[in-house]
Formats: sequence, structure tokens, C-alpha cells
Amino acid sequence: DIFSVTHWFGGYAGVAEFTTEGGIRENGLVVGKDVLSQWGAVVASYDGTTIVRDADGFIVGSGVENDIAIPAQTYFMDFWGNQENSIIDGSFIKLRELTLGYDLPQTVINRIGYLQGARISFVGRNLALLHTHKSNNINIDPETGFGTANTGVGLEQYQIPSSRSLGFRINLSF
Repeated sequence: DIFSVTHWFGGYAGVAEFTTEGGIRENGLVVGKDVLSQWGAVVASYDGTTIVRDADGFIVGSGVENDIAIPAQTYFMDFWGNQENSIIDGSFIKLRELTLGYDLPQTVINRIGYLQGARISFVGRNLALLHTHKSNNINIDPETGFGTANTGVGLEQYQIPSSRSLGFRINLSF
């Protein structure tokens, strides 16, 4: 798991794509349906009727599923104080390196005389992030972290896209 500061501030500032999905900016959202659907939400009751309490006796709601829409800005402004929403699963599949090579035919090598072999290759690194967990809805590269010390493990902060390199390699045998 990774705590993603990019996700945290992206939600809070309303610049992340997930703050616009399904028209929630224009139409509002229902907590427990449009967001946090994996946990659900119930309507709180303060008049003492149909109160639902948890195992510790705390009031958790009325038992009626929430259907009250609130503005998206109201919900996402609370991202500042709720870091748990920005803990994402760091699972990923990446195409890290691809090499395509061609060995020059021995007839060409023999004409040069002093060469025993030659290979020309195309090399690509960090070509694609093929899969990330669905909780990574900010599309960060989980492999790019804040640091390698104990204080940076599991923390991602404001990353820029990973660099991709493409090139050619020539191997000559003498």
C-alpha cells in the first residue's frame, strides 16, 4: 500500500480526474453510492428514532441508506483531513525493458575481416505501465516513491511521469 500525496491533494483541489467522473461536479454526489461505495453510508438520525448503534454503542445512523446528494466540492474539501482516502494499492505490471536485435549475417562479417560478429539492437526502457490496481485512480507509477530510506517507503509525493528511453545498441566482437 502507498500513501499518495498526489491523490490526496488532487482530490482536495479538484484537479484529479476522479473528481469529475459521472458528472458529480455538476450534479453532486451521494456518499455511499458515488463515492465510498465499498463501505456504504447510512443517514444519521438525531431525533432518537430508529437509531443504529455499533458494537461499542456509538450512533452510526438510522439504518436508512443514504440518498442525500451533496456538492462535490463539499465532499472533496474534506480530503485535507482524511488521509485514508489516499492510501492506494501499489500493485502494478510494467513493461520495463524491450530489446529487439539483429545479428549481421556471417557473410557480411567475413568481408570486413577483423570482426567476428556484429549485432544491432533497438532498446526501450520504461515503455508502459500495463496495469495498476483500481484504487490507483490518479494513475501514478507505484514504483516511483518519495525516497528509499525508511521515512520514504510507502509514500508517493507529486511525481512527474516516469521517463521513457529509446535507443540503439551496436555490439561488435573482435
